[in-house]
Amino acid sequence: MRRSGFDTEGHHGAIESQWRGPESPKAFFARLRADPAHFHRIFSRWLLEAGFEIRWLKKRANHMWNSYLLCGSVFPGWEVETAKEVIRTTLKRCGVDYPKTEIEASVIGKTVGVAFIFRSGTPGTLAFRRGRELWCADFGPSDLRVRF
Repeated sequence: MRRSGFDTEGHHGAIESQWRGPESPKAFFARLRADPAHFHRIFSRWLLEAGFEIRWLKKRANHMWNSYLLCGSVFPGWEVETAKEVIRTTLKRCGVDYPKTEIEASVIGKTVGVAFIFRSGTPGTLAFRRGRELWCADFGPSDLRVRF
């Protein structure tokens, strides 16, 4: 893990902890946004807080976001409304005023699918498997492999 304000390399390889001062907010947010899964993690955090179990969040190159969720601890019958409200609130926190009618959500069994359009973010998929995050960058149409 990177320590932004400390010198960790000293004389003859010894570790020194000298404070160089706080990191500026501009540098902190630039480093944070350099993470390709930044917006994926923002959406996943708020969906997890609402009670959903996330399987994956995907942003396509055409700015379309899709998510595959399990109901988790969300009350039966409230999955669609809860998912729409969480996505709308998260978009509002990102500075986008988005109408709830533009967010599509559907329930099939215990699975909730949510789709919306949001320009920010890097195309790719953030999957959650056995408690771990897996990031997969999305390739353009020319990189797709056709299997026969």
